[in-house]
Amino acid sequence: MSCIDDELIQKFIDEEATAQEVKLINQHISACRVCAEKIDQQKKLAVRIRKTIDLLVEDEIELPKFNYPAQNNRPVNTIVRRFLYVLSAACVLFFAIWVSDNGQQKEKEEVVFYYNVDWEFDANKPVSDQQMIINVIDADGNVLEYPIE
Repeated sequence: MSCIDDELIQKFIDEEATAQEVKLINQHISACRVCAEKIDQQKKLAVRIRKTIDLLVEDEIELPKFNYPAQNNRPVNTIVRRFLYVLSAACVLFFAIWVSDNGQQKEKEEVVFYYNVDWEFDANKPVSDQQMIINVIDADGNVLEYPIE
């Protein structure tokens, strides 16, 4: 029976040998004292090398404490925020029309407010940078646009 080569011994020490190779090595070292001594010396050398470069020392990993934000400080949803901007603008416009009337009673006009949001907007921009437009339709059917910036 021929002796085991150094490459196979190293695979055996590193636990990279296949099950068939391990069986072959165990059978061989039970009969060959030279190879058994060689494997023992290789294992001791590997342990010394690992200790030297601190691979056997298990370092404790300290994870930094993660501070979770308070749940009630969540930002307002963008759709809700946009709705509030449009509602605020409509209130300001209604107040401006009401104050500009100066109490003069003309013939009764019907004022209808409706809310329409164009849902297509750039999600990469903040809501305050999105263009908002208030459309006012007068009694003659003319549409006036008021951009809000």
